[in-house]
Amino acid sequence: MPAAEPPPSPRPATPSVEELQRAWRERVFQGEHVPQLTARALLTGALLGAVTGVSNLYVGLKVGWSLGVVLTASILGWGAWQLGARLGLLRRAPTVLEANAMASTASAAGYSTGTTLASAMAAHLVLTGHHLPVWQLAAWILAISMLGLFVAVPLKRLLIDAEQLPFPSGAAAAETLRSLHADRGEAARRARALLVALAVGMGLKLLTGVVPAIVARTGGPAWLAVPASVPTPGMLALWPGLGAAVAYGWAIELSVLLPAAGVLVGWRVAWSIGLGAVICFGGLAPWLVASAAIEEPGFRATVAWSVWPGATLMVMAGLLSLASRWRSVARGVLALRGRAGGREAGPLADLELAPRWVWLGGGAAALACVILQVVGFGIPVVVAVAAVGLAVLLAVVAARVTGETDVTPMGPLGKLAQLASGAALPGHAVPNVMVASVTAGAAASAADLLTDLKSGVLLGAHPRRQWLAQAAGVVVGVAVVVPVFRYVLVPDAAVLGGDAWPAPAARVWVSVARLVGQGLPGVPVSARWATVAAAGLAVLLAGLERWRPRWRPWLPSATGLGLAFVLPPSSSLSFLAGGLFAWWVVRRRPEAPSSWLVPVAAGLIAGESLMGVVAALLTASGG
Repeated sequence: MPAAEPPPSPRPATPSVEELQRAWRERVFQGEHVPQLTARALLTGALLGAVTGVSNLYVGLKVGWSLGVVLTASILGWGAWQLGARLGLLRRAPTVLEANAMASTASAAGYSTGTTLASAMAAHLVLTGHHLPVWQLAAWILAISMLGLFVAVPLKRLLIDAEQLPFPSGAAAAETLRSLHADRGEAARRARALLVALAVGMGLKLLTGVVPAIVARTGGPAWLAVPASVPTPGMLALWPGLGAAVAYGWAIELSVLLPAAGVLVGWRVAWSIGLGAVICFGGLAPWLVASAAIEEPGFRATVAWSVWPGATLMVMAGLLSLASRWRSVARGVLALRGRAGGREAGPLADLELAPRWVWLGGGAAALACVILQVVGFGIPVVVAVAAVGLAVLLAVVAARVTGETDVTPMGPLGKLAQLASGAALPGHAVPNVMVASVTAGAAASAADLLTDLKSGVLLGAHPRRQWLAQAAGVVVGVAVVVPVFRYVLVPDAAVLGGDAWPAPAARVWVSVARLVGQGLPGVPVSARWATVAAAGLAVLLAGLERWRPRWRPWLPSATGLGLAFVLPPSSSLSFLAGGLFAWWVVRRRPEAPSSWLVPVAAGLIAGESLMGVVAALLTASGG
């Protein structure tokens, strides 16, 4: 008789969220006895947030992207505190949790506000031709950012505590902060690299931006003004044959900002941008001018046509990327049916923001969004309320996608909201942009907070104090970045769309709004065919990436190609140069990105953008 089979071993029980929270509190949490939300952490975070917020706005108006600021803020904050300690200004060494609070404040100020200003609000300016009053602009940014912060609170329990999603950037930030406070030698090397790069970026922009503005204002000798790009007008007089290429934007910029951005985006996106520039401004544009599809040669006339296929490539790439993550999206939607926040008092109830304050604060932010839509833009109440509801829904989706993939789909979600708004308000371009900006802004704010909360969880930070640090950063960002946008960088609509501020993100928003509002008659016939071809190319590239993943390094990025169609070719060449340099360095020294390459790129961007603001301020004041 055969022996009886042993019973199967029982499956280990999956720990409940309460058990996971209790274990974290017992083993990781150190917020009760380690300083975190201190005055110096908030002050340092606010100062660095003002710097990185202006820098991110500058970059957003240049290339349409927002760059993470946690690394820059962490290294600069560490360096500032080390200097303070040497000067005897600090009585005790800062803790890693203070650094975490500082980074949260800087991140909120540097990311949430500038992203919306460089996209939706710049698009509003293009469509209307005039700025909103600064108080209304500030109230708008504050309301949608705070809405995202309150929506993120219950999602922490679901996405971070229960499901423990990776949030890769948050985990990387925690590791960076640990290494800065553990390995003083490595931290000093990173800080030195970033500060030297910061000085180089500021010095170059001083020569190409500030000095020319001072010379123009004072009538000083022209030879002091270093040109921002070559060939210069004097060179064109010697070689007139270059004039046609320069008219389309082919030049070499004496700038380190976009090469540094090329380092950060990587080689594939960088060479795709270069390829797109050659296709658009080296091939299509001259041919279209010759065939009279474009009235005159030059960048402005070309980009009025090329924005349609370019925007299509970027929008389709974003939507297809979002669709490829449909499981994450579906889980984010289904999460609304669950008890994300939970009404019971869990192990962390005394550490989290109280549910009453979440409801009151979130309700106040939502009400402010509705009132500002109705009073400021004439949007019907029903549509305004629906926009806030859609913002909450898509913020949940954005949070999950960010947690699983480290990609915040702000652009695609904004376009989905524009399409939904177009169905509710056909023929209204300005309300279309403003309704969609609620969704995109709240989604970006929620995803940014959850990324920072992930860092705090790994370090054992007090979650409520970190939320307060994040909220303080939003206030700082609004107070600093909004006036800089309104009065310094973009004093009127005329500055947008040219070589100085291409504002590609705003161009995409405007194109979608006009397409939804006017339909195809507003698009030139040749651009319609180019748009269809661009959509097909985006689908083809997405399919090849999915079904032939080995080919991915050799396939152009649809986003990079599309961006090149709305950037001056000189900017595309700068991206290409930076990406090529990063590729060469990484092949020779694979450890370079973490040790010095990324800090150097971040320092160059921060340095040039800050001095660029000084140059813009001089110009705006009569320079």
